[in-house]
Amino acid sequence: MSLLFTGVVIATALLYFLVSPDIVRNRHIVPRAVLALVAGAGSFAFLYLLEIPFTTFNLLLWFAINCGIALGMNSAVASYPPGGLAAGLIIGIAVVFSVVGITLLSALTASQLAAAPDVTVVSGPADIINSSHIRLVSYETALWRSDKVIGSLGYKSAISEPDIQTLNGTLVWVTPLDYADSFIKAWSYAGEGTGGYVIVNAEDPKADAKMVPVSRMVYTRGALFGNEVNRRVWEQYPEYLQMETTFQLDDQMQPQYVIPLAEPMFYGCIGERPVGVATVDPVTGVTDFYQLGEQPAWIQRVWSETTAEEWIGWWGRYQLGWWNSILEQRDVKVLSGIDGPDVFLVNGNDGRLYWFGTVSNPGTDSSMVGYMLTDVKTGKFTFHQTPGYYNDIGAAQNVHQHPEVAKAPELQVVQPIMYVIDGQEIWIIPVITPSGEQTLVGLVEARSGVTYIGQDLQDVLGQWRGIPEIAGTGTGSGSGTSLKEKIAQIRKLLDEIEAESGAVTNV
Repeated sequence: MSLLFTGVVIATALLYFLVSPDIVRNRHIVPRAVLALVAGAGSFAFLYLLEIPFTTFNLLLWFAINCGIALGMNSAVASYPPGGLAAGLIIGIAVVFSVVGITLLSALTASQLAAAPDVTVVSGPADIINSSHIRLVSYETALWRSDKVIGSLGYKSAISEPDIQTLNGTLVWVTPLDYADSFIKAWSYAGEGTGGYVIVNAEDPKADAKMVPVSRMVYTRGALFGNEVNRRVWEQYPEYLQMETTFQLDDQMQPQYVIPLAEPMFYGCIGERPVGVATVDPVTGVTDFYQLGEQPAWIQRVWSETTAEEWIGWWGRYQLGWWNSILEQRDVKVLSGIDGPDVFLVNGNDGRLYWFGTVSNPGTDSSMVGYMLTDVKTGKFTFHQTPGYYNDIGAAQNVHQHPEVAKAPELQVVQPIMYVIDGQEIWIIPVITPSGEQTLVGLVEARSGVTYIGQDLQDVLGQWRGIPEIAGTGTGSGSGTSLKEKIAQIRKLLDEIEAESGAVTNV
């Protein structure tokens, strides 16, 4: 346990002894002492189980509320009604201030939050996303494939949340096993551990999932008490906010839980600024902390997905202030996504990893104003302006409405990511069954919205690269296409002819 945690528990206990109408006359010492001991034990259990971050704001609110409770209870012991009224007033003020104060401070700091990402804006798309490493396997498919290989470990373990990273240059999902969903399993097998993890190729839907056994992997996200990885980090670093927990492999191919840590940016309660990374060895429980920029090279995800989404949201919403983001919404930009604001991890041509997110205008428009790439190690944000392109929602709708997909209403469209292939911006979108099995792949031209459906990536790319037949057949855009799509195909063909003509003229 950290000294800060011990100090907070002791200070809380002292409040219940000292905050009393009898403090001057020094009466009811024994009941107050008993109350202090009970409060100390209760606060220890409460803080330990809930893992409350000890930020400045949280500590002030904690002590204010406990002052009110202590005064109320000691006033009851002393039979002093005015003390009870004062206690209620203290608690009420603390609760109201925590709600109203945060809202007011959010409004006051909106412009500072918008400037925090320090976004670099460039015109037009970029080919930084590596089209040689197209992410075809979705989170849902990774879950489905992982679940099929745990075999005889199913009596005690179940798959946890898959986390994506690169392994030898290839995008993979790494899914740790955790205790099956019951307190009894976590308690009964706490000494054995869960058994290992599963690797799923994120670029090849047909590649076999691989089960990697790990002996005594006892420290997990679903473990109990001190074996739970987030609590283990909180015990040593309670002053920090914990971002999402990921399961990564180090440079020796040994598993590690990685937890980015942050602190409030303003007034102890507004915004989250990354400050470092904590790691937990799932076998030994050894916990290490690295300041931002000093972490080992094997830690791939330093800026968490939630932090990237939140910072992009500030930049998009608050450029012209807090009120504008609510009322006029002039120049407001929002991070879009099929199921809400979302970013996806992609491989860069420079060997780095990026969070890719589509930025659109508020509302239900299917076009985007651009997309954001965030370096997952440095937190550098680059916004690429591509106004008028189909956004992720519009592209996903095109795939979902395509006859090949629409004839099976249960199919789901997931994980839209835009790539630059053959000099053109296209969306690659997997189509899966409700269980997670991938059945089709969609391709949507970002500029025109022309849509193709194939059995796999090579199939759909082959359709797209061929000269489109306006009245053609098959699963491409020529089958059942609208007049608008046919016109777009003609324009595409004319653009290619014009480009080739220009090249001949220049020669």
